[in-house]
Amino acid sequence: MTERFKKYLEQEFRAIPPTKGAMEYRKATLVRLEEYAQDARIKGMTDEDAIYHLAIDSLGDFKSTLLKFNEDLNNRPKRNNRRLLITFAICFSIIAVIGTYLVVSLLHAVPWRTSWLILVGPAIASIIALLALNGIAIAKRKSYTIPRVFLAISIVLASTFVFLVLLMTTTLPYTWFTFLVMVLLIFAVDTTIAFLAKSKLAFLESQATLVVSSALIYVMLGIAHIMPWHPGWLLPALAAPVAVTALILMLVHRSNKKKGPKVKKAEIKPTTVDEKYYTEW
Repeated sequence: MTERFKKYLEQEFRAIPPTKGAMEYRKATLVRLEEYAQDARIKGMTDEDAIYHLAIDSLGDFKSTLLKFNEDLNNRPKRNNRRLLITFAICFSIIAVIGTYLVVSLLHAVPWRTSWLILVGPAIASIIALLALNGIAIAKRKSYTIPRVFLAISIVLASTFVFLVLLMTTTLPYTWFTFLVMVLLIFAVDTTIAFLAKSKLAFLESQATLVVSSALIYVMLGIAHIMPWHPGWLLPALAAPVAVTALILMLVHRSNKKKGPKVKKAEIKPTTVDEKYYTEW
C-alpha cells in the first residue's frame, strides 16, 4: 500500500517545482495517507483497493491543493519580509520625524512658520508609499487602471509639497508653475505606463501628451519671459500636425503588419528535472 501511495504522490508532485518545502509536504502527505489506511483497517476494512481509493479521495482536489501550496510557499517569505520592512520603516520614520521636528523647533534652527513642513513631508511620503505598495500589488494581477490612478494622486501630493516648500522657504517667482509641471508629469508617467502595460490606447495617449505638454511649456516660457509669445505660439501649433502625422504612420504600420506573414511561435521544450527528487523519500 505504501508503494502505491508513493507512486501516486510522485506523479502528482510533478505539477509543482521541486523544492525542499514541496518534498517535506510530499512526505507529510504520505504519512497522512498511511494513517488513513491504518485507521480504515482498524475499523474492519479488508479490501486494499477500496482503502487505497478512499485514502486518495480524502485528499480532495489534490491538484488544486498543490498549486495553492506552491503559491503560498513562494509568497510567504516575500510577505514576511515586506511586513517586517514596512513595520520597521514606519516605526523608524515616526521617531525620526518627531525627533527632528522637536530638535529644529526648540533650537530655532528653522522658523516656526516653516517647521511644520517637517511633519507634512513625511505624512505625504507615507501616503505615497502606501499608494505605491497597493498599486504594485494590483499591477501584479495585470490590472493597471487603479495603479495609474494611484500614481497620479502621488504626483499631485508630491507636487503640492514641493510648491509649499518653495513658497515658504524661497522667494522664487512663478512657484505656481509647480502645478503646471505636475500636469506634465502625470501625462508623461501615465503614457509611459500605458506603453509598458501594452495598452491599446497608449499611442493615442502619447499624442495627447504631446499636445498638452507643448501648450503648457509654451505658457510657462511665455509668462516667465524666457521665450516671446510670438513666434513661440508655433510650439503648440506644430504639436498637433506632428501628432496627426504620427497617428497616420501608426495606422499604416499596423495595416502592413496585419498583411505580413504569420510567424509560428517557437515550441517550448519542457525542462529536464532530476528524477531523483521525485523518487526520493
